[in-house]
Amino acid sequence: MRLYTPDTVFTFGKHQGKTLAQVAQEAPYYVSFCLLNLDHFVVPRVWVEKLLEARPTLIFSEEVWKKLAFKEAAYTAQEAAEQWQDDHYDEHYDDSYSRHAEREEQRRDTFYAMTDGQYGDYEDY
Repeated sequence: MRLYTPDTVFTFGKHQGKTLAQVAQEAPYYVSFCLLNLDHFVVPRVWVEKLLEARPTLIFSEEVWKKLAFKEAAYTAQEAAEQWQDDHYDEHYDDSYSRHAEREEQRRDTFYAMTDGQYGDYEDY
């Protein structure tokens, strides 16, 4: 999913290369079409409401509003999941690094205890 803002440039379709604001001016029903038919197309509800205020003759169907609400919820959940992964990846990395350092320290201490710090014939350890 991708959040489209007024400055987002279309990379597909007959309006490729134009911003969402330009498309909304030239062909506002194409925005409705994209909301209804493209799973990756998410537009903030606030922006859609401003678009409708600016163009009172433009009407979105109830189906478009339901789809928009569903996509907003899915996008929010996706962002939350990505943030959670980012947060927990750092914790896991830090934790695994410290555990690795502890194991290395324990291995070194054990080696010194067994060899009295002399390396001599103890290369196999």
